[in-house]
Amino acid sequence: MSSRGVKLKVSGLKKNWDELNVLNDVNFEIEAGTFLTLLGPSGCGKSTTLRLLAGLDQPTAGKILIDDKDVTKLDPAQRKVGMVFQNYALFPHMSVRKNILYGMKIRGETTKLQNESLARISELMGLDSLLDRLPAQLSGGQQQRVALARVLVAKRKLVLMDEPLSNLDAKLRVEIRSEIRELNKKLGLTIVYVTHDQSEALSMSDKILLMYEGRATQFGTPYELYNDPQNTFVASFVGTPPMNLINANKINPNMLGSLIPHADQIMVGVRPEDIIICNKPTKTKLKGSILSVEYEGVNSLVTVDLGDGNKAIISVPKSADAQRGKEVYLDFEEGALHFFSKDSEEKIKQIT
Repeated sequence: MSSRGVKLKVSGLKKNWDELNVLNDVNFEIEAGTFLTLLGPSGCGKSTTLRLLAGLDQPTAGKILIDDKDVTKLDPAQRKVGMVFQNYALFPHMSVRKNILYGMKIRGETTKLQNESLARISELMGLDSLLDRLPAQLSGGQQQRVALARVLVAKRKLVLMDEPLSNLDAKLRVEIRSEIRELNKKLGLTIVYVTHDQSEALSMSDKILLMYEGRATQFGTPYELYNDPQNTFVASFVGTPPMNLINANKINPNMLGSLIPHADQIMVGVRPEDIIICNKPTKTKLKGSILSVEYEGVNSLVTVDLGDGNKAIISVPKSADAQRGKEVYLDFEEGALHFFSKDSEEKIKQIT
């Protein structure tokens, strides 16, 4: 099926509430059919950004373009975007059928078109046998499917989703996010998805905009955010467990290259899966004692105290010999290292 999505461009977006600056100079651009996730902790500005895209609030400054058309001052109905909310927002007294078709009925669509659309969407969403039930008779996952169906039947090219899976249990969240992603690809929709769950963002997105304190800290693919974090916030937020940040003067100076004179001002980042626990000294110079071992099935997470306030979490096979209190050495390849300024917290290049 050809793409029905739209291009989306946001430039210089700002939002103030009286003296409070909640959004500051947010910029991004995505092509039609892109699945974009706005990711970040509570209060970072991601839901505010979504409300501005929907037209529910007006920005203090900046522009929003949909397919190169400036929609910044248009009301929500004129933007023709679909919204899926955290609480589903279904009419409790209406059947599934009536909930799905409510928008089409209000717009005066013909009965024939309504029936054709309902048949197509209910089959797509697996709701055929539930059309005569009330929302209270549905599970959380089924209610979320109805909310999605209501947007799809309206043929919106831009769909905005505000933490739609947060009320579901863990197993159901995995199932529904797979369905949403499949719909994105099958129908070519452009989706902007808000979540604080970085595992959702990594598994679903084409692009991620990671936000913190009203600013965009990094925009890129899931691979780029995980493997090339541009600052310590990205490094510590993306990944479970997050990237280890260790004082540079704890490791072998030969691994720092031209950064050796500045070791006191540098943090070294390394992912838990890139560290190897050894029983004898290694070239990295890192030595410590095991504080804890957390069993996770296939792997275990081992926390090692490196001294001077430095700790490292290592992901090891469940069969590894890791016992609390044991003294160990840590090894890793130079290519696994990332360098960050303690002052600016920004990534710096190693110059060899």
